[in-house]
Amino acid sequence: MQNTIPLYRSIDENLFKKIGYEVEPVMFSHYFEEEERTFTLAEEGEEKPNVYLMNDKEGIWDPNIHDLTIRQRCSLENPGFLFGSSGVATKDSRLGIAVNWYSRSSSMRSIEPLSTIVADEVGPREFDIEVTYKPGQLRGSVVIETVLYLENPGKWSEPGYATKVGTILGVLDSKTLYIDGEGSEFPIVEIEDPAKPLWWVECNWTDPMIDLFDQENVRIYLNLKHRYAKDLNLRKGIAQSPLLIEILASSFQIIINELGQSQDWADIKIGQNVEKGSIGEAIYYFLNTFGWDTSSSEKLARTIREDLYSRFVG
Repeated sequence: MQNTIPLYRSIDENLFKKIGYEVEPVMFSHYFEEEERTFTLAEEGEEKPNVYLMNDKEGIWDPNIHDLTIRQRCSLENPGFLFGSSGVATKDSRLGIAVNWYSRSSSMRSIEPLSTIVADEVGPREFDIEVTYKPGQLRGSVVIETVLYLENPGKWSEPGYATKVGTILGVLDSKTLYIDGEGSEFPIVEIEDPAKPLWWVECNWTDPMIDLFDQENVRIYLNLKHRYAKDLNLRKGIAQSPLLIEILASSFQIIINELGQSQDWADIKIGQNVEKGSIGEAIYYFLNTFGWDTSSSEKLARTIREDLYSRFVG
């Protein structure tokens, strides 16, 4: 959320409609057995535009061992409206389009220029977004924004227009990826200790409204030296492991029950006052997106499992 009022022109709703910004469906791919594989996300029930839960429909892609490439074709039908008296830049300025992405969960961010626009350019203007992440680079949530910025202010400055190179003049679109795959929506730690249980959960947060949903604050332990560890079938993926699904379901129950005892529970359930990447935001997302019913312990246990089995097993 923007907390300051810019003292220069930026894209508003009317200008956004005039420029005719359009996007094609997002494509996801990764390298598997030395070949690029395009994959489809599993259905999530209620459609949420620009929010993607990164669970491969076939259960192959794993963010811990595979790369991820995101591609999308975009276009501006009438880029000329961005310049002049009704636009955000003077007619001798040069504008740029860039992809800006950040992941608080992964403590990473980057901005990459995509294209340049000048005032006399005739539309439509097409450009491609392409972002590639290395294996293990991402976890939690990733926000990817397509932004318009001032590349060159030109020689003739006028009141009301930005003059600083790099100034963001508007966000054309924003998409959020929730990294899923091999249980990675849940911070997992693998240990090897024959004397300990197969799994357990630790909740170490201080303030769930701001503490990140990561291994420092909440985690599930999987004991690979337990005599039943082979039944986890970790290498075959979550779709082939009913035991892992049950562990994840029970783990979410434990976390939600803990949060249910806190003074923040009412806000968490409606996504109010939760910071991005926090435990509160993550749990709100799961409840709101997948219809987990917290009205009773029995309904919570059932709806979590109905969701996980439908998404990963079908």
